[in-house]
Amino acid sequence: MKAPRRRSLSLTLRELHQHTSHNSWNLSRINEKRAFEHLTYYFGHTPLRDITAKDISRHLGHRLTVDHVIPTTAASELEIPKNSVRKTDALHDLPHQVTKDLLRVQPTQRRRSPRQPHFLTAEQASALLLHAPAWLQGPILTMLYAGLRPSEVIGLRWDNLDEDAQALYISSRKNCPSRLVPLPHLLLTLFRELRAHSPHASHIFFDGKGNPLTRRIVAAAFRHASHSAGLVGLLVSDMRNTFAGWALRAEIPVWTLSRMMGVQVHRSTIISTDWEGPLTWDVFEISGSSQSNHFLELANRIVTNQQQYNASLVSLFSRVPRSAESSE
Repeated sequence: MKAPRRRSLSLTLRELHQHTSHNSWNLSRINEKRAFEHLTYYFGHTPLRDITAKDISRHLGHRLTVDHVIPTTAASELEIPKNSVRKTDALHDLPHQVTKDLLRVQPTQRRRSPRQPHFLTAEQASALLLHAPAWLQGPILTMLYAGLRPSEVIGLRWDNLDEDAQALYISSRKNCPSRLVPLPHLLLTLFRELRAHSPHASHIFFDGKGNPLTRRIVAAAFRHASHSAGLVGLLVSDMRNTFAGWALRAEIPVWTLSRMMGVQVHRSTIISTDWEGPLTWDVFEISGSSQSNHFLELANRIVTNQQQYNASLVSLFSRVPRSAESSE
């Protein structure tokens, strides 16, 4: 005797989730729950039969433009309810056209052209810091003033900090040997303040809730801050690009930057260079012969317009000795 058909004419997304067999496909239960939460939050208790392909396309647009997820994330989230529609046995009475519409929706695929690195001006960097939450300002400054990779900043631990050498020890990774990155007084001051108030004995940076940083948390907060600052399309990695651009304009030798940033330069560039010698360099003590010092310009912008920024950021820049001022 056949089991009675479930009525699906009033089936909602929440009920679809409940009727889905979790063993039907290889899927993370956490990702599944998150995807259905976004859908049910958007559509509420609307019956599945009343949700059109255009409605789901609007939901995808909402995720991309309001929640700032990337297209691949939106596509993977959409695939989860699609699999539910294909696998569940609760849709016998659902009109065929409704099922077909649900399955044919696809997020807009953006063909990316090769992206040129983005270099911020001091004005743009100050706008970004203005709109960034307080917990994100430290990681941004570490990339801007020391040239670390986003992944290196996110993974920074107190074990990496050598206060005696006034440097960060960055361990080796693929195609990048271990290196010692000299720290300007600005970052040394920042790290000392963080250590005095840090809730973690191991991690240097943490989010507004006191949790260690992850790439997802940083990317989402950075995207929101950059959009608020009018810098649409800016990536976290552009902070490292900006550091390199500012340092080169300040006439810092290429081989010095190569050692600091953990990148290779042509062998002819470093001939007759003391490659093994210690690096001692401070962005606020650049020689007066340098044509421009965007590092110092950013500091002056924040101190001059201190009423716009949070007190901790202003205090950080105010206490840093800026000997380059005398050479201007």
